[in-house]
Amino acid sequence: MKDIDKLYNTFRLEGKGTRDLINIISPDVTYENGISKEDTVVYSDRLYQWNPTKYNQLCRKHFGNEGQFWNNRQPEKIEQYLSDYLEKEVKLTQIKQTENVSTGYPIWIFRFKEKKKDD
Repeated sequence: MKDIDKLYNTFRLEGKGTRDLINIISPDVTYENGISKEDTVVYSDRLYQWNPTKYNQLCRKHFGNEGQFWNNRQPEKIEQYLSDYLEKEVKLTQIKQTENVSTGYPIWIFRFKEKKKDD
């Protein structure tokens, strides 16, 4: 997957105000823990689109609900969720909150790497 920072810094948005453009280009970092260039990036809305049944099932398991808002979810639980969803142990390195440019709805961007024995 492409690095999210490169992706956000290269596209142009028409019809949006300066404030909207700033929010999209500079998502709010809500959690950070040892990011690196080798990290993988996944978007919260894509997790739902890829497999809504699995998404909701794991949301119930880890968070007790099926919501698509991640702002009140703890990084440790998100890391466990991603490990279950991706079926491999991962270390969450960053969470960013931004918006879907098509809908305006909030989305979250998760950076992670595969866990190693020393993580």
